[in-house]
Amino acid sequence: MLNKITLSIIISFFIIFHNFSSLNAEINIFKNIEVKSDFPNGINFIVETENNINIKSIAVRYTLGQQKTSIYEYLDKNVNSDNIWNLYLRTNTREKYIPPGTIVNYNFEITDLLNKIYRTQQEIFIYSDARFKWKNISNNMINVSYHGPVQSRAQLVLDTIVETIDRMSPLLGISISEPIRVTMYNNIPEMVVALPPSSDTVRTQLVTQGQAYPDLGVLLILGNSASVVGTSSHEITHILNHRAADSVYRSLPSWLDEGLAEYGNSSPSLTYDKALEYAINNDLIIPITLQNNMPGDADEIIIFYGQAMSIVDFMINNYGEENLRNLLINLKEGFNIDKALENVYGFNRIELENNWRNSLGIPEYKPSKKLTSLPTAIPIPTIKPYTLDNQSSKINNDKDIKKPLTSSKSLNKDDNSIIKEKTNQNKDTNGCSFNNVKSNKEFSIILLALSPIIFLLKRKKGIKK
Repeated sequence: MLNKITLSIIISFFIIFHNFSSLNAEINIFKNIEVKSDFPNGINFIVETENNINIKSIAVRYTLGQQKTSIYEYLDKNVNSDNIWNLYLRTNTREKYIPPGTIVNYNFEITDLLNKIYRTQQEIFIYSDARFKWKNISNNMINVSYHGPVQSRAQLVLDTIVETIDRMSPLLGISISEPIRVTMYNNIPEMVVALPPSSDTVRTQLVTQGQAYPDLGVLLILGNSASVVGTSSHEITHILNHRAADSVYRSLPSWLDEGLAEYGNSSPSLTYDKALEYAINNDLIIPITLQNNMPGDADEIIIFYGQAMSIVDFMINNYGEENLRNLLINLKEGFNIDKALENVYGFNRIELENNWRNSLGIPEYKPSKKLTSLPTAIPIPTIKPYTLDNQSSKINNDKDIKKPLTSSKSLNKDDNSIIKEKTNQNKDTNGCSFNNVKSNKEFSIILLALSPIIFLLKRKKGIKK
């Protein structure tokens, strides 16, 4: 029995030594590391290793923006050199699109021929639009990237976003704890290249002046637009909405998201008011509260925005801000929209729809008994376009309806950016230090290694009894 215990101890120490030496070994593996932006086509990871290192594989693990799920991909060895490894991460398709300004957190994992694993420290790369040389201004958690002699316009965008955050955060019941990066383009041709692939029909009829990517913490803004203040406040509210109400089960319904975004607009246009009035006069009102996605037709999108804006105004004006806050809390906790509405207001979506219609003198919506569910609108990607120009000619110019919102306090200004990049966004990163795995994170290895000893000791004690 003693010999077995001795053997177990030797095996245990071998396991511990082997694992910790493989994780913590300080070996100079990398000769050079480059992470380059090839926007809009992709991101290029290039690794050059030392000549005396025998490597089985190299992989990169990365996360995008505020997404919680990491992605793991292997690099390919260069056919002409055993020391060059490469991964070209494509971003120019509808499925793999990554907007400019996205923060990429990454580290490498190296496996040698003896199956020893080495991990590098996590690094930050900003996927910027490589066509331009960017400058940055920041305030606390917000960073605005711009190019050319337009600093005053970039400052206007930054100030608008800060003011909107201060005004809307109490209503939504949140605070900003994660960074938001804004890329401002100077004209439409510049910005079109940066947008994701989408319906050509919709794109020719609507000019996208801003777009939000809530899970990435990224905004794209058209800086030369006359409505840049309204666009900036509308788009930043989208990010606030999703941070306040998205759960692991589902996202905020589009009608509530768009309605809140326009409620947060500090310089609202009359376009959506006119679209709503046009829809009412022409019997084009649809039960948007029963739809999960925005429509795909350009005319219907504008009307959808007008209805969403009016419904959210109705909810806040008639039932108060606290109830809206509680609704978002219920959604964040995972309740579906009907259950969340019933928990807070005591009615479901159909009752909300009809309460709103009654307030405007619109005929109530009555679900067809022949249909078990309402037909779903054509889905579009979960991105938040803000469009005002080139609206459908069907929507005429009538008198003003909506009153602009007033602004309030602003955040304490701090010119220090929260993201400290090693150099600039497109500069190569040379070298990569190793992340020594702390012993308190490797208790599982120790327990696994000591399990033979514990088992034998317990067995010996049982035999004596």
